[in-house]
Amino acid sequence: MSELRRIDVAHELGSTPVLVGEQALEVAQLELGPWWRDRTVFLVVSREVGRLHGEAVRQPIEAAAARVVTLKVPDGEGAKTVVEADRLWQEMAYAGGKRDSRLVTLGGGSVGD
Repeated sequence: MSELRRIDVAHELGSTPVLVGEQALEVAQLELGPWWRDRTVFLVVSREVGRLHGEAVRQPIEAAAARVVTLKVPDGEGAKTVVEADRLWQEMAYAGGKRDSRLVTLGGGSVGD
């Protein structure tokens, strides 16, 4: 069993916590519950990560959020384009995304970048 680790990634606007370990998902859900409460949440996942873990993440968000919209992105470097970003922005706008909506990404690579 791996120990839960919190890594703070520094950037020009402050820092972003990253949780690593077997209990990372449960801890993140507890900490983020108030952040997505009564908001529209966009869950961005790659197809494979979404298939494997999407429901595990989506269910707790749905318990608190006003609405959850899952957006799937392709894997790989080819997905890191302005065209793909524009598609996501348009889907979020069409689905009612606003300034107070939340964006949750699940996975690395093209999803995180």
